Amino acid sequence: MFSDKDLQQIESRGADLATINQQIENFKTGFPFMNVIKAATIGDGMIKLEEEDVEKYKQIFDSQANSLDLLKFVPASGAATRMFKSLFSAKDEGKFDKSVTEFLERLKGFAFYDSLIKAIGSENADAQTILDYLLTDKGLDYGSLPKGLLEFHAYGDTSRTPAEEHLVEGAKYANSAGKVKLHFTVSPEHRPKFKALIDRVFFGAKTIDRYHCRKYG
Repeated sequence: MFSDKDLQQIESRGADLATINQQIENFKTGFPFMNVIKAATIGDGMIKLEEEDVEKYKQIFDSQANSLDLLKFVPASGAATRMFKSLFSAKDEGKFDKSVTEFLERLKGFAFYDSLIKAIGSENADAQTILDYLLTDKGLDYGSLPKGLLEFHAYGDTSRTPAEEHLVEGAKYANSAGKVKLHFTVSPEHRPKFKALIDRVFFGAKTIDRYHCRKYG
């Protein structure tokens, strides 16, 4: 199962082969439940930094950042299907529960509202049309997109997806000598859409180096 190179890497990391085999087996059969004894609290599993400590460590980081090879890691962005479970039930089965009703009542408060109305072509659409254009490829297709590509935060007349927020965060706290490296983990089928979004951002971005973002994700 393991090549000689794999075994050398395992040994160099000080890892135990039996433990690794058990971890692989867990991925195949499922992970055992953790026996939680109690919640972690300050002084018992957690520490609380005072304001002066926060500022001290911030200064230490800032003073060394330009000499480090920083990389901001962004975990996998899964499909948003579960987020819209109740909306799918309303669209496909006519089950309009309290959460769906509240969603429709507060629709204008969502960051994607303008894009949705533009796709529909009217602000006076009925509930079924709204759900169709929100969830399917008739419109925004949010029912099949990963969460990282949904318009999530509104800023006046503009909005940002989670992927864009990671770019902004990286520029603020993970830049080294003016360069920002980000590693996105996304499903292969969604990669073209992530690349298309990031390419659009880069046309106006001056603080993020295009080559590094392409290289690292």
